[in-house]
Amino acid sequence: NFKFVISNLKPHSKIKHQKWIVKKFGEQNIVFLGILEPSLLSVEYRDLLESPYSSVKKTLKEVQKKFGDLKDLKIILLSHSGMDFDKKFAKKFPQIDWIIGSHSQAFTQLTVDINNTKIVQVLSRNHYLGHIKIAANIKAKDSFKVIEVRDELKDKWKKNLMLTWLDEYKTSIDKIQLEEQKLMTTDSGIFSHKANTAASCIECHKEQSEFWQGTAHSIAYVTLENAKSGNNPNCIGCHSLN
Repeated sequence: NFKFVISNLKPHSKIKHQKWIVKKFGEQNIVFLGILEPSLLSVEYRDLLESPYSSVKKTLKEVQKKFGDLKDLKIILLSHSGMDFDKKFAKKFPQIDWIIGSHSQAFTQLTVDINNTKIVQVLSRNHYLGHIKIAANIKAKDSFKVIEVRDELKDKWKKNLMLTWLDEYKTSIDKIQLEEQKLMTTDSGIFSHKANTAASCIECHKEQSEFWQGTAHSIAYVTLENAKSGNNPNCIGCHSLN
């Protein structure tokens, strides 16, 4: 039932989509467009897309035909094209109020302003959320801020059913991973070797060990255990000895 908002997808693609959608918010009509830069796809898929420039130009004409003056609308472009491309796009289409971008690893703590267009990207391994506040009043100004995603945020939703589900899921996966590791390893007892612990370093390196114990590195594996991921091969490499 999912439908994409993408303005430069050709009809023969058979992918369910809309070239643009409009949402009423207070006094504002907010129009969402979407583009994907064709060169980012494998060669065999590029034919599914039209030029983003010509597609958005045609789409804006459709919007203008329905609503009249584009200045009375709030136009937001969802772009999977990269920051450099988005900057060029903003110069070419000053009618666009916001470009919410992706693909390039840009992290905009403030908006990148090109004329009247504000460009934002928040790609940081899910450590941050970008929050755009659209003013309901036509004369009021929009705003943008970055929200740090900390563990404490989960406590603000008291009836978060996902937490129970995730806890059970991690416990089950941890058991499976432990069984898999037992099948892939053998211990004859003759050649078994255990890595030295921090205790073997502290005796000769007191100053360094005191500093280390004050950092998150000293509890790296405990953190993993608390997260029920002590046997997750994707995590162990960064939370244990290599």
